[in-house]
Amino acid sequence: MRARRTQKIWRTTGWANRLDAHSWHRNDDRRPTRPGGRVQDGYNRVQEIVSGTQRAYDYYQSFGISVPNVNNYRVYRPEDETLRDAWKITDFYLAKLKHEVENNGGKLVIAFIPEYLRIAPDWERVLKEYLEREELPEGFDLDQPLRKFSQIAAANDVPIIQLDDFFRKYRHKFELPAPYFYYRCDGHLNPLGHFLAANLVARYLLDRGDILMNKDILQVIQSKVERNLQLSPQEILSHDGYDQIYKAGRFNGRTSIQNLR
Repeated sequence: MRARRTQKIWRTTGWANRLDAHSWHRNDDRRPTRPGGRVQDGYNRVQEIVSGTQRAYDYYQSFGISVPNVNNYRVYRPEDETLRDAWKITDFYLAKLKHEVENNGGKLVIAFIPEYLRIAPDWERVLKEYLEREELPEGFDLDQPLRKFSQIAAANDVPIIQLDDFFRKYRHKFELPAPYFYYRCDGHLNPLGHFLAANLVARYLLDRGDILMNKDILQVIQSKVERNLQLSPQEILSHDGYDQIYKAGRFNGRTSIQNLR
């Protein structure tokens, strides 16, 4: 019965490799053709770093299954040659992206979306349980990806919007339960996470003066952004939406966001 249920889950979610629950993201056929060999391995590491696919998923509570694989967390461990190559590739393409944006009259700003582990107050317990280990992997450093990426961004004069502190304070203020700002099944931001992240990015851009507009209109929009960031999860999601995400585990699209003006 358990094996049959697991097969159904793999089939419905479309994961490509049953040994690695994250590989569906890396094996997406919609991506442009990628190089092979060691370069491809480095490219995959970049995708994991930039896309934030390396999260601790609460499989025990959501699906009742676990796919522990310590290699999914290489980016948090001491650097090896492959990871160093991945960071070099990240640096190269970040510089190219900045060049393209500025050539089109824009300014490149990056919002660093915090992973589940960075928001969970008991992240060490969550990770140990997920990996079915009594101790964290040797040399595990939760801050390493953000620290390394911040160094690369600074060297390229690209500002980063960090959402971690606000998300943690918001979680604590409203006693937000797991999975916090994410979906249980795949670690992507849920509507609450998207709403708050969007308003934090808006606040940053408005405060910096990156968006030119009439001063009176600017003040009105800024006041709405600040109001949005003070709303409770129930006010943003609606009571039905909140229950769907944090109690039922399945969200079908009902929130109060469209009613906020």
